[in-house]
Amino acid sequence: MCGEGIGVETASLLLQSLGGASNIRDIEPCMLRIRIEVESPELVDEESLRVSEVLALVRSGNIVQLVTGVNARSIALQMLQLCLPQDVSAGTGKSLFSRIPQPIK
Repeated sequence: MCGEGIGVETASLLLQSLGGASNIRDIEPCMLRIRIEVESPELVDEESLRVSEVLALVRSGNIVQLVTGVNARSIALQMLQLCLPQDVSAGTGKSLFSRIPQPIK
């Protein structure tokens, strides 16, 4: 199964490199990448984001995209779970989990 080896440690490191959970506005997994909107781009430590699970990194303003391949959904879920105690839904009152497509059974 894809993503079984992705641990909480990796997700935690990525969150810290993005400026911490309080700097996250939104996390959106796409097919092969994770789109993250941050509050303060200057808090993002680009060098620390370059871990083995991140194949490429794209930045534009408040948006950071981590190309992670087939593990994008599982890494995003781990990151979201670490963010749960804080409101990272940009004040919408909606759970970020509702944006993640569920696997087809």
